[in-house]
Amino acid sequence: MIGPDAGLTHLRVFLSVADTGSIAKSSGDILKASSAITRSIRELENALGAALFERGPRGMLLNAYGETVLRRAARIQDQAEQAADELGRSKGAGTIARNVVAGLMFSGRKLRLLEQLTELASLSAAAARLGVTQAGASMALARIEAGVGQPLFHRLPKGMAPTDAVRKLVAAGKRIFAELRHMEA
Repeated sequence: MIGPDAGLTHLRVFLSVADTGSIAKSSGDILKASSAITRSIRELENALGAALFERGPRGMLLNAYGETVLRRAARIQDQAEQAADELGRSKGAGTIARNVVAGLMFSGRKLRLLEQLTELASLSAAAARLGVTQAGASMALARIEAGVGQPLFHRLPKGMAPTDAVRKLVAAGKRIFAELRHMEA
């Protein structure tokens, strides 16, 4: 079973290897060690229960199953890029914020935190549901907001109210999680 936390990270690596056809080229493109890329591909294949590439002297070539996974992964990437573009347009953010948002959309833990905060309107309730400390959830939210360059929640005496920006991110995150769930099928 592919989970949202690790699955999205592995998909980012998978997309790079599928694009370049090489572990070594992907290593340079996404600035990860070749061993980390190999491990990530192996873990994704184990989670899906099938090989995604034919490995040969000419590199990594997608097999039929890999082509199918690539279509879902491309949809996830499109959702991430659309969310980044939409947030960038709404705030007038620059390239750095766009890249941060695109990266955020490939972080299952951060997306789940935003989703729970939006649903529960309470940092302590969201942290409890996710099995993390309130301090950890607060620190993660502060980093996310610093990265996107704007507050995502209005702090109120009785909880937190989501901004339009976080509603858009959460909606995109739900579509990404749906694609991830359907990937195994």
